[in-house]
Amino acid sequence: MAEDLLDLASLESGHLAVDLVDTDLCAIITEAVHTNTAPVAAKQLTMTAHLPDRLDLHADPSRLRQVADNLLSNAIKYTPAGGTITVTAGLDDTGQKIVWTVADTGIGIPRAERPRLFRRFYRASTALNKRIPGCGLGLVIIRTIVERHRGSITLAEHTGPGTTFVIRLPASAPTG
Repeated sequence: MAEDLLDLASLESGHLAVDLVDTDLCAIITEAVHTNTAPVAAKQLTMTAHLPDRLDLHADPSRLRQVADNLLSNAIKYTPAGGTITVTAGLDDTGQKIVWTVADTGIGIPRAERPRLFRRFYRASTALNKRIPGCGLGLVIIRTIVERHRGSITLAEHTGPGTTFVIRLPASAPTG
């Protein structure tokens, strides 16, 4: 939690470096998915990724990896045994934005609580009732990193169990 607080304070104050380079989002997501195979297997979850060969953007790969790790960690934490996690990414219809989603069949977030979701230390009642550990900073950090990349994150409207987070980031043409 202390590291999350330091990251958040640095990000929000503008003092945490976001080193923008030409990078491939698919490589970042693929690496994060691969790294999380052990906790997925331990909970008997199914995780799939539907990605193109490349998605080029001008971004900080280590910060986007932090976003991927936090989103996957949340999906794993809040999805009961036997559930599924699906990661997708691709260009929108204009080709100007990357749309990256992480969907799960987890405990979900009550509609009335969604407006508070990206606030510091906020935890949904579904997590508190099930005594799932957490400090309520992960989504705030994710949102701050995404916004520093001129992007956005939203919680998609959902019927049934689970959540779907949607990140939109500016795409860049490949150089070279």
